[in-house]
Amino acid sequence: MKLLVIDGEIISREGIIRNINNRDLGITEIRQADDGMHALLLASTYQPDIVLSDVRIPSMDGIEMAYKLREEIPEVKIIL
Repeated sequence: MKLLVIDGEIISREGIIRNINNRDLGITEIRQADDGMHALLLASTYQPDIVLSDVRIPSMDGIEMAYKLREEIPEVKIIL
């Protein structure tokens, strides 16, 4: 599975990534984005299975980003 972590704060993103037990969860690849627009661009090529996002992110809020992401990748699992 591929995971995309979205948060405006690098410390938060890295902390989340560092504390995820990839092997036990079956996550093979993790990417990160610092705002909603970058997340949508990255997701279009990366095609994540799971998206973990803060609600308050730069350029567009996490809820708006989730709606747009769901239109592009209907099967993606989104955690806000």
